[in-house]
Amino acid sequence: GVAHNFNNLLFVILNSLSEIQEQIGQKPELAFNLELIKRSATQASELTQQLLNFSRRKPLKRELIKPKELIQELASLLEKTIHKNIRIETELEADLPLIEGDPALLQQALLNLGVNARDAMPHGGVLRFEATKFELKEKRGELLPGEFIKLVVEDTGIGIPPEIINHIFEPFFTTKGLEKGTGLGLATAYGIIKNHQGSIEVESKLGQGSRFTILLPVAREKSKEKDSNPLVKKIVGEGKILIIDDEESLRRLAELKLKKLGYEVLSAGSGAEAISLVKEHLDLKAIAMDMIMPGINGKELFRRIKSVNPNVPVLLISGYSPEGEAEELLEMGAIGYLQKPFMIEEMVGVIEEGTGIKGSK
Repeated sequence: GVAHNFNNLLFVILNSLSEIQEQIGQKPELAFNLELIKRSATQASELTQQLLNFSRRKPLKRELIKPKELIQELASLLEKTIHKNIRIETELEADLPLIEGDPALLQQALLNLGVNARDAMPHGGVLRFEATKFELKEKRGELLPGEFIKLVVEDTGIGIPPEIINHIFEPFFTTKGLEKGTGLGLATAYGIIKNHQGSIEVESKLGQGSRFTILLPVAREKSKEKDSNPLVKKIVGEGKILIIDDEESLRRLAELKLKKLGYEVLSAGSGAEAISLVKEHLDLKAIAMDMIMPGINGKELFRRIKSVNPNVPVLLISGYSPEGEAEELLEMGAIGYLQKPFMIEEMVGVIEEGTGIKGSK
């Protein structure tokens, strides 16, 4: 499907950017712009995932998040992508408590609100983000009393007509026309906030602008906060890995990066070629296998691989969610599942863990 193809393309973009970032060295301006491109590609990946999962709830990744950093990163991204006639302002309270949730999804929700504000200001204006502590003293809708973070996204745009304001969070509702919008932006933002046990409300005046107010509960657990810039451990790989994928650009990129990490790499673009290589190389350390291959389904290819070499670890990769066939193969002994796009280092981590032989750090 289209989403699967997008995820293949994003895999190549993200991993190619990683390669370029390693090569440019100490060039701050280039490094900054590459990082923005990488963040945008990552957000495109999240949006593709939202389209895949729009009609069904998915479990959230739970991390502790600094609201201030969330807004600052978003403002930095928007400054590079919106017209210069729109001024971005931020008012962020110091020492804000942490919130808990999926940082990529929350940033996507805020980005959707930012893009909506941009479209409401074709002749320029002010886009304002606020983040403050907020205490809810009594029940409000589904929200129980307690401590919250209040996030505000406000614009000085054209405003929302009263007759449609109650419909703006409905899926596929849009006034922008087919060439400018899908009608999923605000609906997706609404769904993300609700899935984080929060609320989102809108106030608007024609000719003056709109104000979206989000309440998100303060994190209660004091678990370790995830480092927003984790250091990637140096991996020195060993052994022979087979990559099975019908996308040549993906195979070539994976081959390049894995060889740099120290692995010997084989690749196959079809099921028949893969089986031939498995027969020829019985000393494979692991196989990374795409679930969607021309002429053969993932389950059949997995079975044929295991009939040739029952002990070889097989990692499943795909642009789709792991429900259905992938779940069956995991029960049959596949060592893991990675959804595209992912970084090659993630794949190496799963392979090393699944084979029980850690690369040197």
